[in-house]
Order: sequence, then C-alpha cells, then structure tokens
Amino acid sequence: MKTNVPAIQFTDQGPVAAAESAILAGVQTDINTAFVGDANPGLTTPQGQLAQSLRRHVSQCICPPSVHTTNQNRCFKCDLNTP
Repeated sequence: MKTNVPAIQFTDQGPVAAAESAILAGVQTDINTAFVGDANPGLTTPQGQLAQSLRRHVSQCICPPSVHTTNQNRCFKCDLNTP
C-alpha cells in the first residue's frame, strides 16, 4: 500500500522522522485519497482531527536525535538505545 507520508531516514546517528508539517501533509493527502478527493482539509473538521491525530502518532514513533534526553545512552522519550 502506497502512502504519502515521508519515509523514515536512517542516519549514522539513528532513525530520523520527517518534519511534523511534512507528516501532516502526507497524512492529509492519504485521507483525501481514501475519501476519493472529498475530504475537507480543515484541521477543525473530523477529517482534520483524524489527520492531526495520525500525524502525532507517526511523529512520536521515531524520536529525532536532537530531542534525545539520555541517561546511560537510553532515550526517555522514545525508550530506544541511543549511540
């Protein structure tokens, strides 16, 4: 299944998610495609609320290295080992 949500980038520092604005745009495009072009993109509409929720879930799956708060090389936000 194809998606318009940007893929995770794997770097030497670990996995990095795209900007939340890019994730939201991809999710909105996917939702609009699912509704055959009839989805209202407004963020206060039910479709917009769904898009924002999905964007948040996707963006929380990967913790960018710049926001890691570590103790003994463990990230408390994403619970992944860090380099």
